[in-house]
Amino acid sequence: VSLLAQNIGGDDRVKVVTDDAVAPYMLMKLGYERAWSSVINSLSKGGFSVVDQNRTAGKVMVEFVEIVPDEAESTLVDVVLNFGHKTKETAPMQYQVTLSQQEQKVEVRVLDDAEKDLDRAVATKLLKIIRGNLS
Repeated sequence: VSLLAQNIGGDDRVKVVTDDAVAPYMLMKLGYERAWSSVINSLSKGGFSVVDQNRTAGKVMVEFVEIVPDEAESTLVDVVLNFGHKTKETAPMQYQVTLSQQEQKVEVRVLDDAEKDLDRAVATKLLKIIRGNLS
């Protein structure tokens, strides 16, 4: 059963926490093994590429390529005829995804490649992408 569907009629098993007191993170009410597998699977989708992983240390180096609309290349005909906007890829960015077990929960964070906190908006966006790809 999908992790996102398991919250029907109860508490979320996976949620993105954006409390002002701490850097954004994703809280998974799962054991470490299940959380690790789910996050690795999620990272194989949605623009992420796993570069390196260390399960024991709870660290995954990833590259993220965002696909954005290319407004300059899209024509009015494309939009009117519902061909949509043409897209372009951004330059790949490297991030580190960390998993740490806290009792019966796992916290997932996205850091820059120097292991420093990201801008809150960027971290939240990436965590939501990871959460959206969970199965």
